[in-house]
Amino acid sequence: MPRFNRDESRTFKLWWFVACGGFAAVSAWALYNDAVTRVPWQVQQKEFYAVELEQATKNVARVQAEFAAHTQAKYDALQKRHDELTDSQKGGEFYQWQQTYNGLSQQYGDAEQDKTFAKSDLDEAYYYRELAEYARDEAMNKARAAVAADPGGAEMVDKLFADPPPPDRAGVMQPGISPAQPATDAMYHLYVERDRNQRKADAIEAARPGIDAHVWTEFGAAADKLRAVVAQVDIEIEHEKKVDIAEKRMADIDGPADPAGAEKDEKVAFDKRKALCDGQPGAGMKTRHCVQWIRLDPVTNEVASLERTMAKQHRPVDDAKQRLDVAVLKANPKFEASPGKLINYLVGPYQIQQVVTAWNEAEADVEKEQVDRCPTCHMGADSANYTDPSIPRQFRTHPFRSTLFRSHPIEKFGCTSCHQGEGRATDSMAHSGFVFHPTEERPRWDLEGDKFWEDPLLPIGRLYRVQVDDRNNELQLRVDAKGSPGDWVTVHIAPGEYAGDTELLGAIQAGGVAAVGGDVAKSWRLVVRKTDARVVIGLEQTNPNEVIEDADKPTLRIKFTKPELAEALGFMLPGATGGGRDLYEHLPSYSATFAPSEPVRSDGEESWSPKGRYTPPTARKGLQVPPDYRDRFILAIPEGQSGCYRCHSLDTDLRPHDSKAKWIYAGLDAKKAAAEASRPTGRANETGNPDKAKADEEAKTEAEAGHFSEDDPDPTWTEGR
Repeated sequence: MPRFNRDESRTFKLWWFVACGGFAAVSAWALYNDAVTRVPWQVQQKEFYAVELEQATKNVARVQAEFAAHTQAKYDALQKRHDELTDSQKGGEFYQWQQTYNGLSQQYGDAEQDKTFAKSDLDEAYYYRELAEYARDEAMNKARAAVAADPGGAEMVDKLFADPPPPDRAGVMQPGISPAQPATDAMYHLYVERDRNQRKADAIEAARPGIDAHVWTEFGAAADKLRAVVAQVDIEIEHEKKVDIAEKRMADIDGPADPAGAEKDEKVAFDKRKALCDGQPGAGMKTRHCVQWIRLDPVTNEVASLERTMAKQHRPVDDAKQRLDVAVLKANPKFEASPGKLINYLVGPYQIQQVVTAWNEAEADVEKEQVDRCPTCHMGADSANYTDPSIPRQFRTHPFRSTLFRSHPIEKFGCTSCHQGEGRATDSMAHSGFVFHPTEERPRWDLEGDKFWEDPLLPIGRLYRVQVDDRNNELQLRVDAKGSPGDWVTVHIAPGEYAGDTELLGAIQAGGVAAVGGDVAKSWRLVVRKTDARVVIGLEQTNPNEVIEDADKPTLRIKFTKPELAEALGFMLPGATGGGRDLYEHLPSYSATFAPSEPVRSDGEESWSPKGRYTPPTARKGLQVPPDYRDRFILAIPEGQSGCYRCHSLDTDLRPHDSKAKWIYAGLDAKKAAAEASRPTGRANETGNPDKAKADEEAKTEAEAGHFSEDDPDPTWTEGR
């Protein structure tokens, strides 16, 4: 018979193991999901911090090279002068005068201490004088009351107790000070008080024979109290004399007052102070002020000025090193066991960056606020430090940042107000938008990402296919070194269809390599690239850390022998006359004014004026775009650079090239609807409408309004929008 075990005595080891294992697995999955799966943006931030570390390292090397080439000599000269002055401060003439100044300061401190103690004793003596005066006033009032009832008693008391005239101010001299000088106001006041009380006491003694004996006791007590006040005033005079002597010593040690306290020019102030000190009798130049003004301040001020100048010169290097230190900490976080820094290591420098704006006015509160978390990944967009073309595009400085962000700061407008896209998303859904697909039937734009997002991200402008033929396959380059003009080199671009602007620019760069030769090729190379949606043709240093003066840099000249190439690269407006644009500004690099585009030309004579000016086909003239040009236009035109037209739909200066504006933006939905509504009248005319004049008038009105003809290219362009 099996043994029965109660439930409370059973251990359930297997179930506990399974439960704990499941709990541990779920906890591990939750941690992994929170730290890895749900934070795809951290990968972007890690890459950005790696890019920042690389850029900071390059920046330190570049700044140090520039400092060594341009500033090191000046800095060393300032450092040498600074060392000389600091050495003199330690053991030279400056040191001797500093010891003199310190000795005078010690004497000044002793005198100030004597003044402080004497002032304290003076305050104590004044307190006891006040007590004596209270007793004096009480005794004098008793004496006045004793004779108040006697005939003539009041008149006698008024005569005895009347204040005598003060002594002559000019005759009172300051005691204890040589040479003799008039007493100070405080000392003169004490002498007046002493003389007043003493003369009253003497008057009482002189009047004693005329005072009745039975009231003399009160008058004698008043005289005694007056003499007690005189004794206290004598004590005050002794202490005041000590105070005055200490102040005289302090004034003699300090020297003359500053004659140039409000003077801003240091040289003028120095001249005024020196003239004053030179005019002082005896040891005027050995007073504290004169020693400081003439012997110490010039050296001290020069040392401070040198330190400020050196700090200003060395600041770019210090800032570059500080940037590198911060980049190292973010790219390679260090483990530190301290509680305050341990959490920083575990979490890392990664965090979501978001901007909450309310620029758009909407009726619903939920639509007023717009949340953009784009800066979480695009961390370099609002910084001027990431313009290097080698930086990945998503981390690069926003094109035309200084111009655009001055009136459209990110903290106010965000990103999606112009570029559209899902601002709240921090994964691939943020880039939901249309993607170009060249299918066999025709080119298409397909929406990828969030199919239900109403504001798809606007693509970055680029050429999808570029057709090169005998009208846009050539330009000339010339590189002029200092004192050595170069030769014109013709760059031929192989005709054919190029898959994009990168392939086209690469072909131009490969063909222009021959323009850079000789000694110039040792330090420079030709580059043709697209940066900030603009084509750049220029010379680039092979070693960025090599410092070359501006006067020694070579210059590049460009001659567009085929105008359509200048148009395609954005150096000239489409349809402009003048045989292209030649760049002779003697610069090492040129940036195109406009975005690159593929010029589309119709061979019809109606599009060309007698002067060679091209007018694109429009419904206004009844012109049609041939199918080959139609596809060529659709495949080659770049996307809109931003969503400016969401707000600036009426600003014509923001529109693209004139040919694009007429072909793309003239066919708005409202105009299309009006055109569709008016087309049946035109078709009736083609099938025999008797009112031909009316139909022609309506067709003319439609054309003047900018409506597209039936076979315009716009439907293909807007097909996927």
